[in-house]
Amino acid sequence: MEHGMEEKEYLEVTAANAFCQAYSKLYRVNAAFDHINLPRKPDVTVCIDGTPQDIEIAHLYHDQQEAMRLKNLCLQSPSGVIMAAQSHHSNVPLLTDLVQALNELLTKKSTKSYQSHHPWLVIRNGSPKWDKRDFEIALRSIAVPKHHPFREIWVVPDLTARQGLIRVYP
Repeated sequence: MEHGMEEKEYLEVTAANAFCQAYSKLYRVNAAFDHINLPRKPDVTVCIDGTPQDIEIAHLYHDQQEAMRLKNLCLQSPSGVIMAAQSHHSNVPLLTDLVQALNELLTKKSTKSYQSHHPWLVIRNGSPKWDKRDFEIALRSIAVPKHHPFREIWVVPDLTARQGLIRVYP
């Protein structure tokens, strides 16, 4: 973690960097992290071919133990972290957990307002239990709320975006 950077900020910056790298590769454009924003704005601003774009970052984990183990998170902070299940029951399939977690996250984020025109939402998966294929299957069953503040919604299916990106909306 960089000196002086809080854990939440570190997670947001690393998520933005992973997103920018994958977005640059996908669209053959220059995309780079620019800065962390104040609380009334989305978490970070990136520049895509010189144009600033505000991005709200959310992290998705299977459960609280996984989140603590993988990222050493303080789960009491309003950092946009969503867990699929507080206690996983073996009879609930992992894909069902993923769909429920994505729907919960999208519902939660859809009610927020930001001092930004047309922000994007980037959801970064922090769970090794899910991969890009799981998200592609789960996205067939999610419900993006009709009213939300986001011009685009993306999933980064792994922590470093090695698996690329998945566009959720539009």
